[in-house]
Amino acid sequence: MRRLLAKFRKDDGGFTLVWLASVLVLLIGMTGFGTDLGWLYLNTVRTQSAVDAAALAGVVNLPGFNPVPDAEDAARANGYDPGGADVLTVTPIDDNELEATLQTQVDTFFLGVLGFNQFTVTRRATAQYVKPVPLGSPDNCFGAGPGTTGCSGDRKS
Repeated sequence: MRRLLAKFRKDDGGFTLVWLASVLVLLIGMTGFGTDLGWLYLNTVRTQSAVDAAALAGVVNLPGFNPVPDAEDAARANGYDPGGADVLTVTPIDDNELEATLQTQVDTFFLGVLGFNQFTVTRRATAQYVKPVPLGSPDNCFGAGPGTTGCSGDRKS
């Protein structure tokens, strides 16, 4: 019995194969997880850029016009479909401030094995439009010295 047990202890050639197979599965799984995590991060940044553009495109129409068409056009220009799979919500906050929210679905590559086929990404942006400030004088008086009449540049004698 002791001889059989000693022979069994010395024969460990199969252990290396089992250990290598399990480590390989673990490494491939972690690589897949890292790939999906990077893909999710990339799409989150793209979604944020698109909603920023949508908010900036729509806010210039406030307060008198509808900001939604320009915001949707900006989202489409960045690769999103507000009328289809993606949801764009545009809400005026003030007469010169607009909030936009974009929600999209991001498919995964390897996490589908664990049951995670899609992730929902929602990003929000707020844009404020600072109206033009009139500079200078409304009169044509630049360079006219004291004693001028009507700001026409004619001086009194």
